[in-house]
Amino acid sequence: MMSRLKKSLALTEDLEIRVRNLAYCEPPGASERPREPFKPVPGITIQPWCSGLSRNADASTIFLHHKQAFGTGRHPSTRLCLESISRLARGERAPWKLRGRSVLDFGCGTGLLAVAAVKMGAACALGVEIDKEAADTAQMNVALNGLSEKIVIRRGSWEGVRGEYDVILANVVASVLIRTGGEIAKHLKEAGMAVISGFGINQAGDMVQFFQSLGLETAERPSLDGWAALVMKKGVG
Repeated sequence: MMSRLKKSLALTEDLEIRVRNLAYCEPPGASERPREPFKPVPGITIQPWCSGLSRNADASTIFLHHKQAFGTGRHPSTRLCLESISRLARGERAPWKLRGRSVLDFGCGTGLLAVAAVKMGAACALGVEIDKEAADTAQMNVALNGLSEKIVIRRGSWEGVRGEYDVILANVVASVLIRTGGEIAKHLKEAGMAVISGFGINQAGDMVQFFQSLGLETAERPSLDGWAALVMKKGVG
């Protein structure tokens, strides 16, 4: 089919086609002021970035330039992840706490979750993102928040991940979770926690079974506006 398309368009070079799942994109915000700060979870304020904006803010403020990358903090799956990170930071899964932990943000988009995790107490984070524009945006956001010494952004997928992490954040579409979920279990430390989202409530049961088959135990199963998330633990946590 690709060769027929190239011939019909009289193309002499290879044709690359990318498909974007519009059902997973951020919800439209026509009724919102794009520069107005908002609180997706208690204790965190997201300030959309624009040129000339002052960065004199408290430690709970996240400056965010999202461009075309996923992760403004308004999508239900992103909010579910932020809420789960917040609960880990507050130590609601005693004796497990986020403070001082290492974090991996897989498919990091704007880098919001990695930035939020460090702002809430994590010691360091790695964000990996396959899309170049999103990876560049994430790197910009890390710098905007003064966290370049604590957060590293790498363009790519699991090939860019080495070692194990205390926390793995994965807010990506269900097909990617199914295809690469084994890597989440592989790179999660014993007694570590994984926050997984990007799928609907109707898929949550299948996701629970899938990750349990990989040796992860469901600690929480929150939902919001038709979307779901899983907080999974590995071993005794």
